Amino acid sequence: MKKIIDRLVDCKDAIYLWDYTKLRAFGRILWVVILSFIAFGSVYNVLNKMYRTNADDTFDYIKCIDGDTAIFKINDIEVEIDFYGVDTPESVVPNEPIEFMGEEARKHTCSLLANAETFYLEHDFTVLMKDSKKYQKGKAWVFVDDKLLQESIVENGLGKVAYHDDNYEYSKILLEAQEKAQANFLGIWGD
Repeated sequence: MKKIIDRLVDCKDAIYLWDYTKLRAFGRILWVVILSFIAFGSVYNVLNKMYRTNADDTFDYIKCIDGDTAIFKINDIEVEIDFYGVDTPESVVPNEPIEFMGEEARKHTCSLLANAETFYLEHDFTVLMKDSKKYQKGKAWVFVDDKLLQESIVENGLGKVAYHDDNYEYSKILLEAQEKAQANFLGIWGD
């Protein structure tokens, strides 16, 4: 940009030094605006894109951690996935007692994942991040044998709808499942 402006100054006697300074400032501002649009456009596309694992992905279930967390291997990268939209009682926090229904929630989730014929994830790339551990961390909607795993957890009273946002595609399903579990006093909703 500087070379172009220098040529303009050299070629046109009508452009005075103060005009050159203004052109340089304008050029800098223009570059900032252009780079901002490029950066914002890229971020906007990523923020608004849910990624669904598909046949092109190499995808393996590695292990279940607790009722709302598991590790998957996606395209040779181990990713610890926290499940969107639900919170289960804790069962693996070091130096903490297992919460009421925590072990049942963990067993339910681990059993469904271990015995699944098919599963896939819908996850938001913006949530995947480098972790200090040997794997990455992210959040996802988890489907086991074509059923939303979070729905199974909530409808059995093994977790509650949490981190709730009406913009989540599956919020209504989870809230309805939770109402049924509460009405039937299942799991964490029991007396």
